[in-house]
Amino acid sequence: MKKITRILSVALVALMVMSLSAMALAEDTSVFIPSKLGKLGDVPTIDDIWDKVFFLSTKTESIPTWGNPADPDAHVSDNPCPILAVEDADIDLWFTDGDGNAFKPDWAGVVWAEGWENLEIDEDGHAQTSMEGHLRQPGTWSASGPCDPITGKPTWHVTGGDYPYSAGKTYEDGTEVKISFGRAGNITSIEYVMPETDFFRTGFEGATTTVKYERVTVASTSAYERTHKIRFDTFYYTFSVCADYPAGNPIVRVETEWRNDAKQNLATYRISFAPTENEVYKITYAPNTVTMLENHLFSWPSDKNPADAMITKLPGNMPSTNFHADPTDPTSPVIASAHHYTADEVVYGEYYKNGSLKAVSGSGNNLGKWYAPGHGKQVKGIKYPCTYFKSPRVK
Repeated sequence: MKKITRILSVALVALMVMSLSAMALAEDTSVFIPSKLGKLGDVPTIDDIWDKVFFLSTKTESIPTWGNPADPDAHVSDNPCPILAVEDADIDLWFTDGDGNAFKPDWAGVVWAEGWENLEIDEDGHAQTSMEGHLRQPGTWSASGPCDPITGKPTWHVTGGDYPYSAGKTYEDGTEVKISFGRAGNITSIEYVMPETDFFRTGFEGATTTVKYERVTVASTSAYERTHKIRFDTFYYTFSVCADYPAGNPIVRVETEWRNDAKQNLATYRISFAPTENEVYKITYAPNTVTMLENHLFSWPSDKNPADAMITKLPGNMPSTNFHADPTDPTSPVIASAHHYTADEVVYGEYYKNGSLKAVSGSGNNLGKWYAPGHGKQVKGIKYPCTYFKSPRVK
């Protein structure tokens, strides 16, 4: 019995030493995150990788008709009707390169409300799927508001989304391009994966960096001002730069997002710490020092999504505080809140165990506590609060 106890004690000490070593190593690690994307390094632009981008066209089975099927007495001339979709229709997809030639990705799939479906692609870049067995179009989502206590129906309901198809191709230089497409085949985003690349200068070996480009369409008046014609310009901007590091490192992932403005300023950043093999603390930090005003006076139409609270940047160094409907009565409703953030302070945390999200941080005075996802009850027994992880950022 003493021998077993001794073995367990040695194992426990070894585990504690490993945990302490990982945390100490994390404290000694620096992560280079500048305030502007251009200072991060030679991050490839969309133009740099455009020759590796491929394209998609789609066609859904349909029946052309010129009479309203609900009105059999209608005549072609006085009751035209658009093309009708076929129940359980087949959907054909064709992939091509930039010159319009057939292109075969290494993989492709469809995102249904019920889950992911792998696609079989032939040498001509063709694949096919079917609506059979599915309640909604590929790539759609659905959301409902609270139920009306009288009717029992949701106060609002929306169905939307257009992210049905994804495909990827790995090239001879080891880089990979992963593309998300809309139902009409339009590109929505592009990811470029580069092995053995680390713009964040952590010094860890085996890093893999992914640069994501988002597609943006802007409506602008054309040169023909007199006719009031509208021109739509489409372009891509660098939305995020993320790096993954092999297991065993104190930091396993760094995520940065960048604004679509003239200087591509830093929007937010997250760092995932791994003090043990099966635990990850993903921490979100404030990108810069700023005070924001959160306006609580917003409408919530019964037939639409709740409107976003208006967020306005305030001048100066205003501390976090609440503004009440009656300034003389602290128990009156809060109509606005001012939140002050200092650059690189912890603003949010997520705790993962064995790859699953187990807890999220609170807010305000409860930032250092953990709660079940979905604003559940407090979760205890997690060793570190999110505030323990000081930002390793250097600029």
